[in-house]
Amino acid sequence: MALGLVVFGLEVATGAVTLTAVRLWTGFSTLFAGDESLVSGSRYLIGIVLAFAGVTLYVVLLWADEAGRRITKGGVVYSNCGTQTKRMRRQRRHRMLARILETNVTSRHCERCGWNGLAT
Repeated sequence: MALGLVVFGLEVATGAVTLTAVRLWTGFSTLFAGDESLVSGSRYLIGIVLAFAGVTLYVVLLWADEAGRRITKGGVVYSNCGTQTKRMRRQRRHRMLARILETNVTSRHCERCGWNGLAT
């Protein structure tokens, strides 16, 4: 919501959002048509790749933050039923999450109640 207000304020005050959209579209069109543009084709592509990388990093960090909130602390015993949990093989995304959060995350399963989840 706050980001939307910032973008809307920039558009109303300076027209920067519209100008950016027009330049992106013009760069895209001229890149494939082979015409001249305000910036070189390589600079345009590098900028698009950097913007995409920034958005991807932001989404990954949002995912890691949300997943980190669901991790059970001390998951050898499941807190809801008090039963010992069984360690399971982690998926690739769980290994990536452990690196992002810089913590030891294990995948656990409770055979009594059927709970599956992550624990530290």
